[in-house]
Order: sequence, then structure tokens, then C-alpha cells
Amino acid sequence: MRALKILATVSNASFEVAAWLLKICRSTRELRGAKYEVPTSRQVELEPRAFLGCNNKARSAGIALKDLVNSIVLQWLEREAEARFEERITREARDERAKVGLRWKDWRERKAHREMEALHQKFREIEEE
Repeated sequence: MRALKILATVSNASFEVAAWLLKICRSTRELRGAKYEVPTSRQVELEPRAFLGCNNKARSAGIALKDLVNSIVLQWLEREAEARFEERITREARDERAKVGLRWKDWRERKAHREMEALHQKFREIEEE
């Protein structure tokens, strides 16, 4: 319930996307009490041009380079989580369309069978006369 209250304050938030994001960002060793293991050395090397681009953008935005990089990575991870959510929606819609198509096909076949039976019945009645 607390998680829902928190997500209610975020526009366009989705509980499923939040769950996917948590799953994508999970540690290889999750511990009790919402704790996890993470390597102590978390340095990442950037290519020189990528570093300069990020550094210039951070400076122009008036934020620290690490905050800019964290923001970029978290936005990318959020898009990944949203893509998994959209993938599920698309898969379910495709499955539902297939079910509807099968029901429609069954209905047409039953209708054709009833019409054929009605024709056979008319021919039998004509033959009996």
C-alpha cells in the first residue's frame, strides 16, 4: 500500500513498470531488510568524447557530472522497464486478437454448417413430396 501511495504522487507512474525497474536493477545477492550487495568499486570509464560531452552538458545545466550520468542511466533503465510493460500489453493484445479470430472462425463455420443443414432439410422435404 505504501508503494501505491508513493507511485500515486508520480505522474504516469505504473506499478508494473516500477516492478520491472526494480527487477532490472536487482543485485546478484539481495539481503533481508531491503539491503543488497554491490561492488565497492563502481567506477566506469567513458570514451574521451563521451566524457567531454557529458561534462559540458553537466556544466551548462549547472549540475555535477555524476548526477548527469546517474540521470541518463536511470532514464535508460526506466525506458527498458516501460518497454517490457509495453511488450506484455502487445503480447496480450495479440493473443486476444487470435482468440477472437478463432471464435469468429468457429462462429462462421457453425453458421455455414447450420445453413448447409437447412438446405439438406429443404431437399429432403422436396424429395418426400
